[in-house]
Amino acid sequence: MDSTEPSGNVPLPDNADLLTTRELLGLLTEHRDQLQSYVTKFHPLSELEEQIEELRHKLQELQRKFDELQIERHEVTEEIEQLKICESEYVKQWQDLQGMIRDNYSDEAMKRKVQLSIRQLDEQCNQLELSLNTHTENKLDSNSLDTFVNEYLEKRKLFHLQREKLATWDAQGRLKS
Repeated sequence: MDSTEPSGNVPLPDNADLLTTRELLGLLTEHRDQLQSYVTKFHPLSELEEQIEELRHKLQELQRKFDELQIERHEVTEEIEQLKICESEYVKQWQDLQGMIRDNYSDEAMKRKVQLSIRQLDEQCNQLELSLNTHTENKLDSNSLDTFVNEYLEKRKLFHLQREKLATWDAQGRLKS
């Protein structure tokens, strides 16, 4: 019989068949260590030890992989947090941009710009008229008068165009409502 293979039939000690069941049970309880060493002589532990060592190695490998996964998990969690921060900053900037667009390009904002342009053009025309009055006292030459007339006509033309835009816009707004 090969000593590395476990045997199904373990040879009993001499005269073991003469022992009663009670005596056999007594031997099992009182001399457990000796019985265990006797049985291990017939069932070598080297194969079992190899299996245990192989399982221990696999367990250590799994522990190493688990530790690596924990590190990766931590890194991914940090990246997710950074992305959430980036997303919230993006959302805030997007909302700010939408607000700026609304403030600068909404119907009301555009109307205010046209109204401001009308007021500025009217004020510029008034300033030109005042400057003409002060220059007439000092005698204007024909070039100065031509320049004044051209500039004044251009500003008044722009003034009336802007006013017409605003009136059309207001009329269209009432039609939409």
